[in-house]
Amino acid sequence: MRFNFKLLSIFLASPVFAYIDQPCYKGSQQGVCVPKYSCNSTGQTAKYERYAGSYPNWPCPNDPDDVICCIKSVTKLTTGETLKTPGVCINTKNCNLNKNYLANTAECPGSNNVKLCIPNSNKSTGGTTGGTTGGTTGGGTVTSSCPTVRNPNATKSGKSKAYESLPQIFQNEGGCQNMSGDPGNWYQGQLGYTCMGVTPQTGWTNRSYYNYALNKCSYNSVLFVKCAYDLNKDKFQEGTANLYEKLFGSIAGCTNLPQPAYFVCLDYSLNGPYRTKEVVANNPIGNRDSKTYARLLNSISRQDFKDAVANNSNLRQYLQGWMNRCDAREKYINNYC
Repeated sequence: MRFNFKLLSIFLASPVFAYIDQPCYKGSQQGVCVPKYSCNSTGQTAKYERYAGSYPNWPCPNDPDDVICCIKSVTKLTTGETLKTPGVCINTKNCNLNKNYLANTAECPGSNNVKLCIPNSNKSTGGTTGGTTGGTTGGGTVTSSCPTVRNPNATKSGKSKAYESLPQIFQNEGGCQNMSGDPGNWYQGQLGYTCMGVTPQTGWTNRSYYNYALNKCSYNSVLFVKCAYDLNKDKFQEGTANLYEKLFGSIAGCTNLPQPAYFVCLDYSLNGPYRTKEVVANNPIGNRDSKTYARLLNSISRQDFKDAVANNSNLRQYLQGWMNRCDAREKYINNYC
């Protein structure tokens, strides 16, 4: 088996942050605290601002650095329906339902606690009447019980499986590191950087995911990842999100798995999608429930890490970090449904 080993020893179980999905403000404008990369417009017409604020008035003070205040307004929904008066993405508890209504489609970042708050005036001006129920970006539907193979795209939040999984994965992967003892940092005989889990070889081979950096960073294949990361961290994260979901997850066979098995599969695939593909193929989900299958994948991944150390004692320095990562997955599984 082949691993792209990364520095994982600093990873800890996922902390709980108080302000995720909570209201935030820039003057009179209201937004919501969400991971920076999730504040965007996909399949809709919208304006958004990733407001980070400044000391001492941070808009999301109890959250990590990659959480910002997303101030977003939408004039055309993902369904194609248009709004004469824009709706705004806010926490549902702050939407005055005497004057507004909530869109049923997934137009906003965050969990199902964040929705598009649309002025009632749109109902009489040819605007949307609330969209369709159950639709989300990425094909998810809201479920209050554990998803199964019969509804593999159902999620607790109503957002896509990748949308739910990537924040935890990015938290695991961290920023950039170039420790010489990490084999994944070496490419073409030179030491490079692994950023957000993307090794020099992976980044260069899949550089089309980072189109914004091609002109300025293609001068050095070994340092392409670090250059692209430094050039624009937000765009690097967006490109990496697509790389993980569309390439790694697809190769590994994660796409049709229900949550939380999808999350474990996607996270597992970052250490080698073909190994994960082999595990999924040899151990199909069958009639197992999603949590049982997620634990099976995590158990096999945990043993892979132990076997890697048994075969190469130089990797022992990373073992505790890998075990912490598996423990964090277990917590995700337990808390999902």
